[in-house]
Amino acid sequence: MDAAAPEPAQFTARVAELHRKSKSPNGMFGFEVTTCDGKLPHTVAWEESWAMFFGKLLRGVLKLDTEVKRSWPELEAATEEVIAGVIPRLLGILQADGRKSKPSLIHGDCWEGVLIDGCIDCSNVC
Repeated sequence: MDAAAPEPAQFTARVAELHRKSKSPNGMFGFEVTTCDGKLPHTVAWEESWAMFFGKLLRGVLKLDTEVKRSWPELEAATEEVIAGVIPRLLGILQADGRKSKPSLIHGDCWEGVLIDGCIDCSNVC
């Protein structure tokens, strides 16, 4: 395996293809198994709304942070404001008034160790 970073246009085209070809097995946002960043599990239970899913994901990250570190009331309050106000305005609108948002696979852990050229294969994404 070549450890060089991928060519940006080719890599982003592969990620876009992954998003286009992926299909949620139940039409909802989430994943059937717990996903992780390193050893930290994500909250990925199925949700019909992208805004609700993302809010739960963010709240789960804050919960993990609070468990590892100490409570930080200002961060907790700011996170709740984002979940209650910002996320519905930015993401909720995508599914408002009859609009649809297609659940797609995303890769949330893009760092140099996983950005090796050729690592994204979309040939058997369903």
